[in-house]
Amino acid sequence: MDKTIKQLADELNISKQAIQYHIKRLPKHLQTKKGDRNTILLDEDTQEYITNLVTNKEQTNDKQSVSNERQTLDSNLDMFDLLKEQYEKTIESQLAHIRSLEDQIAKKDDQLERADKKLENQQVLTLGLQEQLKTYQLTTSGEQETKKGWFSKWKK
Repeated sequence: MDKTIKQLADELNISKQAIQYHIKRLPKHLQTKKGDRNTILLDEDTQEYITNLVTNKEQTNDKQSVSNERQTLDSNLDMFDLLKEQYEKTIESQLAHIRSLEDQIAKKDDQLERADKKLENQQVLTLGLQEQLKTYQLTTSGEQETKKGWFSKWKK
């Protein structure tokens, strides 16, 4: 049964312009007919030919779409793996840096502890020397009074 361009376009869910495009490129053995009111009629062979062209293009487009999606997914997975590796390397280097800083802090704590002990020892020694100095001053001042000569007794 013959169909118009619009009927075939509606059946295939494509535009009338797409059907007209394919009609212009029909092989010589396939022809169209003119209907009443200047409509173009397509016989069954022509309809089948155009239907095959459109469905093959759709299948090709679907295959290309799937292929493109697969390539996109593959590249996204590759990018994800690369980012994951970089992230893991960054974490490892940061952990190594943290361990290094913890070691430095432990060394500084030891140094501070030793410095505190030295300061405490120094303060104990200084206190001991101050006490010895006071004792010495008291003993020397008493000796000086006893050593005064006979002339100093008259001077008062």
